[in-house]
Amino acid sequence: MSIARGTRHGRAKLTTRQVQAICRAYWLKTPRPSVRALGARYGVSHQQVWRIVHQANWTHLWTRRDGTA
Repeated sequence: MSIARGTRHGRAKLTTRQVQAICRAYWLKTPRPSVRALGARYGVSHQQVWRIVHQANWTHLWTRRDGTA
């Protein structure tokens, strides 16, 4: 049995597209929006946004198909 990840997890508050949008907004916009502002926009905590943009959560989005980072 596999582990439910991303939107397949029953308690997920974000979709894959929202996570990708958070990362794009954080890394590509100038000036960079704060994690608090992004958290408020998407209805999650600033800690969750920090974990997303620093690739600590939603790791299945950042891993290559061959399993390397």
